[in-house]
Amino acid sequence: MNITWQTNNAIVIVNFTNKYFSVEELYIDKKNNFFFIDKYNNKIQKYSSWGIINIISQGLMEPKSIYVDSSTDDIYILDMNSNSMENIYRVQLWQQNSANGIVLINGTGKSNSMIVDQNLNIYISEYDNNRIKKWLKHTNYTISITVIGNGWDYYGNYLLSNLDKFYLDEKNEIIYIVNFKKSHIIKWRLGNEKRTGEIIYSNQILSSVLGVTFDCNMNIYFFNSSSDGIYQINILTNQIRKIVTWTANYNIQSKSIQGFKFDSFGNLYLHIM
Repeated sequence: MNITWQTNNAIVIVNFTNKYFSVEELYIDKKNNFFFIDKYNNKIQKYSSWGIINIISQGLMEPKSIYVDSSTDDIYILDMNSNSMENIYRVQLWQQNSANGIVLINGTGKSNSMIVDQNLNIYISEYDNNRIKKWLKHTNYTISITVIGNGWDYYGNYLLSNLDKFYLDEKNEIIYIVNFKKSHIIKWRLGNEKRTGEIIYSNQILSSVLGVTFDCNMNIYFFNSSSDGIYQINILTNQIRKIVTWTANYNIQSKSIQGFKFDSFGNLYLHIM
C-alpha cells in the first residue's frame, strides 16, 4: 500500500503557550495517547481532551525517552545526570497513580535512546561507549548484556561511534541504527557473532538530519536542516522519496520541529515550536 500525506489536511491539536517548554521526545502509545518529555522543566506531560496535564513533575533529571506499558499504564523513563563527573543514566518505573518512581537501572555513559520490548527487557544506547545494552527483565534488571557494540568497518574505525538513535524489529530480531556522523544506516542482526553490521543506506543527506522516526514496517522517515519536507527511506528497496512538503499555509521550518511520530492509524504528528 502506497500511503500519502498532505499538509493541507493538517490539524492543530494542541497549542503550547509556555516558551520554556521544550520537547525532548514526542511519544504515542498503543492507545494513541500523546506524551511529551519536557526536558527543561523535568516533566512528563500527557495530552488529553482536557488539555495538557502533568503526570510526572518531580524526581527526574534531564529526561530523554519514555515507554508506556499499555496493559498497565506504567511508564518507564530514561533520564541522565550530565552534571556529574561522568555521565550517568538511569531508568525509572512509575507505576500508575504512584507518587514516586522506582529506579530499575543505573548505568554509566551518555544515552538518549531507550526501547522496551514485549517482554519488558530494556535496550539502551550508550553514546560514548559505542554500544547497545540489553537489561534483562527476568533478573530484575540486575544483569545486562551487550547486544551490539564496538564493531568496526573496513578501515578499522568503530562502526557505532557516536551511537544515538536505534529501532528494534522484534519479529525479525534486527536493530536498525541511524548514524548521523557517518551518514549511514546500519542493519544489525541480534546474535551476530561477527560484531559487524550491514550498511543498508549511505547518503550525505543524513549528515544534517534533525529528526528521525520509523513506521510499523520499519521504513525510515527523516527531515534535515535544509529540507522543505519529510522523506521516507524504504527499508526493502533503499529508495528515498519525499512524502510531505511544507506549504505556504503552514509556517513550518525544519529547525522548528522538535519531534514527529506516527500513531497506529498511520497519521503523522509533528511538534513544532
